Amino acid sequence: MKIYADMLFSINFFMDLFIIYASAVMLRYKNGIKRTVTVAFASAFMGSAFQIVFYGSAVANVMLGVFLLGFMVKAYFKPREIRIFMHQSSVMLMVSFFTAGFFVWLSGYSNLKYFAVNYFSFTIMVFAVCFTAALGIFWLWHKKIRQIIFERKKYIDAELFWGENKTDIRVFVDSGCMLEKSPGGRSIIIVSFFEIKSLLPHGFVVEIAECKMAEDILALAQNYGISDDFEMISFSTAAGAGNLACLKCRCNFRCDGKKIMADVSAGIFVGNLFAGNDCGGIIGAEELNNLMGGD
Repeated sequence: MKIYADMLFSINFFMDLFIIYASAVMLRYKNGIKRTVTVAFASAFMGSAFQIVFYGSAVANVMLGVFLLGFMVKAYFKPREIRIFMHQSSVMLMVSFFTAGFFVWLSGYSNLKYFAVNYFSFTIMVFAVCFTAALGIFWLWHKKIRQIIFERKKYIDAELFWGENKTDIRVFVDSGCMLEKSPGGRSIIIVSFFEIKSLLPHGFVVEIAECKMAEDILALAQNYGISDDFEMISFSTAAGAGNLACLKCRCNFRCDGKKIMADVSAGIFVGNLFAGNDCGGIIGAEELNNLMGGD
């Protein structure tokens, strides 16, 4: 039986591309298109080569599926804990089953093999058109549709207070954010450094841009004598795990006509939280509901 390596690779590549991207969207994991394409390309290449060498072996195909699932999760999400790895793998496996079912239906009701044998030039042309269309759809989803969906999310206005200083921020209410209380009982929010720099000493603001880790921010706070106003919080979510350097301050949340003043730990993110959006902070939907006295 003839196996067309280019067609096999193309199908595997587009399937892996969709699986990785859809899994990342479901897990609220943000990564660049470059890594998405690179991991999909590597997975498709290894999968296609393995399928050609071990064609017809059911056991080999099962082993290949397990290996590629682990490879894509590890290479793309880089989980630090086995629990997070298993959660991400289960989501990707679910997406894989859906994608595989679609492609089986597509190949079962098409004349792809017939055209490949009898109308090779026409097949190349169709492949080129489909390739361009797929890239266009991928770009449209990534740049446009996702932005539209994002803009429909809920935002609230808030004011952060630290000492005598105050700043206004726009907060995104994220249903997928599981951060709730710090060890000291403060509500945890994540804020962009650019949104709160007016609260902090000028020298601190200048030097914090060089900080790469939460520990660096705490060391800098120690140098400026404001370490008592900071705390370290460890977190672990489906998207990853790490530490946050948090500024202990107060926040006045304004939501649905209500106002509530609360003690918060503002985890500092050195950069913009979302490209092309003026959102300056994130709070978990459940935690906000608790603050506002919801059920």
